[in-house]
Parts: sequence; C-alpha cells; structure tokens
Amino acid sequence: MSVLTALTTAAAACDATPPRRDDFTSSNRRPNILVIVTDDQRVGTLRTMLETREWMVDGGTSYTNAFVTTPLCCPARASIMTGRFAHNHGVKTNEDGHLIDEHTTLQRYLQAGGYRTGLIGKFLSGWKLTKDPAYFDEWRIMGLEKRSR
Repeated sequence: MSVLTALTTAAAACDATPPRRDDFTSSNRRPNILVIVTDDQRVGTLRTMLETREWMVDGGTSYTNAFVTTPLCCPARASIMTGRFAHNHGVKTNEDGHLIDEHTTLQRYLQAGGYRTGLIGKFLSGWKLTKDPAYFDEWRIMGLEKRSR
C-alpha cells in the first residue's frame, strides 16, 4: 500500500497539465507499472498461489505494518487512484463511486504521460455501468463488456 500511495500522491501532485504522449522518446524508457488491489486479503491466503508468491512476494518488499485511512472498498480504491483522503476526493461510502473526479486520477496522469492504461475486474461501486471509465485505453469491469479506445 505504501508504494501505491507514493505513486498516486506523486501523480496527484503533478501540475494540472500533464505531459503529452509524444513528450517521451524511445531513449527515455519508463518502467511498467502494475497496480493490483484485492479485497479481504487475509494473512496466509497467498500460500496457495505459489507462482504469485514467487513473482510478487518473494521477489518484492514486505511491509510489517500497514495503515488504512478508510477501510471501505470504494473510498479506498478512490484514494489509491487519486492519492487523496476520502474527505478530499468525495468518495466516502461504497455507493459514491460516481463522485470521483476522473481528471485527477493516476490513470489520467499515466495515460497523458504516454502509458497505455487498462483495468480488469472491479472499478468503483456505485459506478453507472452505462458510463465508460475515463483514462483507460482498455478495460473489462464487472457489468461492462470489454471495450477499447
């Protein structure tokens, strides 16, 4: 969670005019970024996912302490996407997903910076399934067919 918070905080702190896709050249290589969010993950649940553990846990960093400002699904996801506390991004309950300001999200800054963005799985509770999530090049979210821009 600390890495995700740092990434989203850095993105949210960028000025209002993010870089354009063509600001980057092939000589200016950027890392791939993968954000995985799981709900209700308890200690020991990764023991059955050996390849996942090898790839992410054993080869990564473990944090012995973690802190959550809003332990609800939708507000927590909105905080990851914006780098803000719930009282600042407005998504305070699991039904408030439609209140997120998509212009201030990590996916917006990444896409504007030349990254190809995607979303698979759950987006935000309370999101109108008739509205495509902004700033994702491709997505497949619960309730919506796969689309791409």
